[in-house]
Amino acid sequence: MRDKGLSSGSIQVFLGPPSASRPMTAITLSYIIGLILTTYFDIPYILLTIAALTLPILTAIAVLTGRLQAKTKSVWRLLLALAMLSGALRMQTQIESWALLQGRVQSIAQSGEMLITGTVQESNRYEPNSQTLVLKQVFVEKWGRSQPFPCDLIVRTGHLPQDAHIGDHVQFTGRIAPIRGLRVQTGFDFQQYRYAQNVFAESYVSSDDVTINTQNEFTLRTAAFRAQDQINTHLLADESSNEQRALISGLLSSIALGIRSGVPASLNDSLHASGLAHITSISGLHVSLVLFGFAFALKLLGLRRRWAGGLTVVVAILYLCLVGFRVPTVRAALMAFVLIGSYFTERRVDALNSLGLAALLILLYNPSELWLPSFQLSFTAVLALVLFNPMQQWLFHAFPFGFKHLAEGMFASVVVISALAPFSLHTFHDITPAAVLGNLIAIPLLGILLPLTYIWLAVSWLPFGLLTSSIGWALVQVCRALLWTIQTTAADGAFQFTLAFPGVACLAVGLLALLLLARPLVDWGRIGPCRVLNLHIALVLALASLLLYGQRLAPGNLRVDFVALGQGDCTLIRTPNDKTILIDGGPKPFHQTSRTITQLEEFLLAQGVSAIDLLILTHPQNDHIGVLPQVAQRFPVGRMLEGVADNNSMTYQNLVRALDERGVERHPIRQGDSFQIDGVEFWALNPALESHEKDINEQSVVLWMRWKKFDALFTGDIGSKTEQRLITDYDNWDADILKVAHHGSRYSTSDGFLRETLPEFAIIQTGRNNYGHPHIDTRQRLYDINAHILRTDYDGSIQLQTDGEGYRLYASRSNRLYVFKEE
Repeated sequence: MRDKGLSSGSIQVFLGPPSASRPMTAITLSYIIGLILTTYFDIPYILLTIAALTLPILTAIAVLTGRLQAKTKSVWRLLLALAMLSGALRMQTQIESWALLQGRVQSIAQSGEMLITGTVQESNRYEPNSQTLVLKQVFVEKWGRSQPFPCDLIVRTGHLPQDAHIGDHVQFTGRIAPIRGLRVQTGFDFQQYRYAQNVFAESYVSSDDVTINTQNEFTLRTAAFRAQDQINTHLLADESSNEQRALISGLLSSIALGIRSGVPASLNDSLHASGLAHITSISGLHVSLVLFGFAFALKLLGLRRRWAGGLTVVVAILYLCLVGFRVPTVRAALMAFVLIGSYFTERRVDALNSLGLAALLILLYNPSELWLPSFQLSFTAVLALVLFNPMQQWLFHAFPFGFKHLAEGMFASVVVISALAPFSLHTFHDITPAAVLGNLIAIPLLGILLPLTYIWLAVSWLPFGLLTSSIGWALVQVCRALLWTIQTTAADGAFQFTLAFPGVACLAVGLLALLLLARPLVDWGRIGPCRVLNLHIALVLALASLLLYGQRLAPGNLRVDFVALGQGDCTLIRTPNDKTILIDGGPKPFHQTSRTITQLEEFLLAQGVSAIDLLILTHPQNDHIGVLPQVAQRFPVGRMLEGVADNNSMTYQNLVRALDERGVERHPIRQGDSFQIDGVEFWALNPALESHEKDINEQSVVLWMRWKKFDALFTGDIGSKTEQRLITDYDNWDADILKVAHHGSRYSTSDGFLRETLPEFAIIQTGRNNYGHPHIDTRQRLYDINAHILRTDYDGSIQLQTDGEGYRLYASRSNRLYVFKEE
């Protein structure tokens, strides 16, 4: 590879340093490739072990016998191959370790109710009346016998009368359940996220049953909670507005102390909508500001470079202990240690090499971090800044001093937001361009806020009342300015763009194209008379990314998703040519959480849905309307079909209002109506044209769907009365799939109805409820006709794909797969 430079005045920017000068980067990339291969391909553990042991031995023999020179490219390639094998072996070891832990947790969970004790490792309050604790050093006791639990435990409870701080001991009586797979297939895998944190089980317990024993042991992490109490009781004691007090306290605690449990839901929404959530999550930015400030103070004191470096290392470790060991902070600290190490070795530090070393150390300790958003976002942001730094210097070196820093800040913000866009779309399904301007204000304010907070905390314990109050007043004003920036940038989500998930391949190709643009003139040689530059490759990849986005869903098959949203119905149908039909919207959420996007919207976006061609409401009850008003506001809707209306229902009125605002036409559907979308035929079997039935459930829309030889029946919430009428009106109907009526109620899915329809599979959409759904009598009637039962409360979302002849069903949570082929 040959490099070319851009020159302007005295500045020379080299656009492609040779890879041999960055060995750690190459080794880390090879190690990551090994992790990826083992994750997606089932490679036998014994083969990996033999290869990893044999390769270095053969290489050493070849070097010693003179068959291979120690400094040749062949040895370098063998070293990279060994790094790749090491990554594959490390990931395989992790996977097998997870399997063993899953088995042990499952065995203990079968013991039923037991006495559980543990030490609080993490405490979060995501909703006003609920709290989530993560316990370490857990012990379980049954029949007087106590044994250590093999992993950490997540405990979900209500609002605790006493705050549980890190290090406190917790005791309660309850059951343990293994953390299951995804209920709803979105971009975020909660099970994998918790496994990476050594959490394999969860427990639900009443807050009245939890006993907290406060520990007075002093650690730097417990000191953070004491500092939070100091902020609440002294700094904000005169704050008249409870809402404003909560906002300032949550902002300061998260930014300076790494405590996010007190951040109000409204502030979380604003942070997400503004794209400024990174300022409240302790990251490399915070570590850099703290260490730079400390190093600058030591320089003013005249300390020698090596002494200052040693003290900075000590402060970095203490700071990590204070705010918690998270991937972004550990990454920034490791890179700082490499830089400080250069003071003693007197060798130049390469940013990409130090970044690669930090990533390698983290992935050696825990390879599953590679798949978590915190690792991906942190390292990608720094990688983009490092790669584009020469271009930034070349572009703005001639700017006047003030404009130069402003332009560089905007350029860096655009680069980071662009580089993180693929990960934001994959995990959060949106991007926020407004953060480019928001960062220009928020980051300088953060640079003032951090030292002011630490200075105020230091002097607040001393008898300097006037000094403390003056610094406190200035701190609150800066905090108000930062809050204003966040809320203004959020602007009710006006600058937040939500996009359907375009697919992993599309995002990966797009990210690679962007990173290649950092060195646009790197020369890869000639193809005929033309030179091939990074710029040309980037343009080709960008075009490929656009083509992949346009072809993200392969046509040809019919797909039906029975979405697990709880005690309610929701079914998504996608035709062979990607027309979208949504039947019902699941239940209405019980609590208002800090999520700015509902689970149904997140599911639709993760599945690549950008518009809904047809919306069908079976009947106007809360467990079927659910979040359809929010869905109608976010997604373009072609038209809506509905059975009976209920203008007395507030939820139904909200849906009608949302549809009217978007200009969506609503049409009634009755027995005998039929329609066709993309070759898929639908017939309405209910409600009757003339009916005096007063029960809304019995007036549910019943749909028969047919595509080629595949048939499915959607029954809403009808009962046995309507089922008997349908048996009388229709005959010769055998269904492949039956969406069981009324969540498996004992008063539906009658014996006669089942023997008439004879479904192969019965899908029951239900969740936690007080009605006994699905009832044992209903299940027994299904067993009697040899129907396979799938339940969304146990199996999670159920995905069906058919070519019109055979079909297959996959359950996301129970990981069950059924394949049925027509004889």
